[in-house]
Amino acid sequence: MATRILPEARDDLRGAIRYYRNVKPPVLGKELATRVMAAFKEAISLIAAMPLSRPEHPDIPAARYVMFQGFPYMLFYTVIDGGVVVVAVEYATRDYVDRIAGRTRGAR
Repeated sequence: MATRILPEARDDLRGAIRYYRNVKPPVLGKELATRVMAAFKEAISLIAAMPLSRPEHPDIPAARYVMFQGFPYMLFYTVIDGGVVVVAVEYATRDYVDRIAGRTRGAR
């Protein structure tokens, strides 16, 4: 299944990686940043294989999500014409509903 990542979602991921990369000591920060990227790739694999298996967000029409394994981040996506569009990577406790809803509408 084709997977497209919006530029905004790439920026979100870069921000998360940058955050962990700045953890001290630097060797720990580098390891955490690497693990965040691996968790992102794992989430992409999960949704590419079975995109409709993940739950829809109760407050964001057409947006589905998957949690990163081992990190408090969520990958939001929508399914359009049989393809997956990743719209955001968000910290789980952040107020993201309006931002994700706008990106999901814009992805269509």
